[in-house]
Amino acid sequence: SQEQIAGLIRFDEKAEAGVIAYEINGKSVGDSWKKIKVIYNGSSEEKSIGTGNENWKIFSKSNQLQVKNKSSKSNARSIVVEPYSASILYQD
Repeated sequence: SQEQIAGLIRFDEKAEAGVIAYEINGKSVGDSWKKIKVIYNGSSEEKSIGTGNENWKIFSKSNQLQVKNKSSKSNARSIVVEPYSASILYQD
């Protein structure tokens, strides 16, 4: 149901103007990605977005799939998202 789906999504209410960021709980629905972080940068400037104290794998960075090694790991506490682009990070 719509309520169940909404319960799996947590928006980052501290995101800067022009940025929409949210995290999806994939574990609750049996997805192989336990957590998914989606970041949209709708501004005309690159933005550095905090990723917290957790390690994430980068599936897509600024609209570019990271397919060389299927994904790249990020131990950084932030990711730079280019203007008018999206990035997708995950934990498995």
